[in-house]
Amino acid sequence: MNDNEWMRGGTVLVTGATGRVGSRLSERLLDLGAHVRTVVLPGDPGRSRLDARITVIEGSLGDREVAESAVHSVQAVVHLAALMDWDRSAAPALFRSNVEASFHLLDAASQLPDFHRFVTVSSDEVYPALAIDGDIHEQLSLAPYSFYGLTKQLDEVLTDFYGRAYALPVTTVRFALTAAAEEITRHDGWSGRLFFASGLRALFAGLGRLDAVAVIDGAIADQDNTLLLPRDHSGASYRNHFCDVRDLIDALMLLLTEPAAVGDTFNVSGPESFEYEDVVPRLSEALGIPFVELELPGPAFSIKTDISRIRDRLGYAPSRDIETIISEVGERS
Repeated sequence: MNDNEWMRGGTVLVTGATGRVGSRLSERLLDLGAHVRTVVLPGDPGRSRLDARITVIEGSLGDREVAESAVHSVQAVVHLAALMDWDRSAAPALFRSNVEASFHLLDAASQLPDFHRFVTVSSDEVYPALAIDGDIHEQLSLAPYSFYGLTKQLDEVLTDFYGRAYALPVTTVRFALTAAAEEITRHDGWSGRLFFASGLRALFAGLGRLDAVAVIDGAIADQDNTLLLPRDHSGASYRNHFCDVRDLIDALMLLLTEPAAVGDTFNVSGPESFEYEDVVPRLSEALGIPFVELELPGPAFSIKTDISRIRDRLGYAPSRDIETIISEVGERS
């Protein structure tokens, strides 16, 4: 059973509060009576959209003084902020923005006398999800395929260390791909990029699967306005697993408040995975744009995230699958 008494009138640092997850989490916390603090980079266009009740510190979490100021006197931290870039040249910036920032926050939080929870947000890229044929569970060996994924693995190592060495009440969550109806309709949307031909092409290019890129280029001219139903050489459909933002917020609240979350790591995703062959035709109809079915060289993605740990231990009960999201797309059309 959780105890939220500290939250009413307490202060929670939510890094990344200008993002789609952080903004919604901040609203939930504010509605429960918590004070919310965040850090924004100079010139961040999302600052103007922040709830007026949020206390804003301007600066970079890679700066130790900024991080210490942000953590001062808070009761909890939800560390969502991260630089996401898959270009090799971005490695130095990724290390500073992700790893150094996490170190500064954890170190500062470990010195607070009245502190309840530090939630480190990681990613399924630490496994890596795209290379696993079978259920993705927390006991799998970590082997990130991107420097971004490596920074999240290092964040997890730091979090575990501060929990063990300094008794900091920590928990780590590995997000699967997060989806929302407003994003799935665009080729450049965070979840839409895994349905539109241009987004999948970019993903294959980043993974070095240039033979798959060549097939897509040869078959689809208008890639920004065409959905792709991918299959492998045997005709098997690709599989993926999304988490609706609203379910994700429910999970974060459990991780922030449930005593059983301390010292553990949890996958978070939606209730069920899906096959592209079941979803792409429906999404095509909802959006009113065409889809193309292609057999691509190389193995199919077959992502299925095991969420039994957070479901069984913390009572997480996601209710919105990909069909829910597509239905909402149709309602908006």
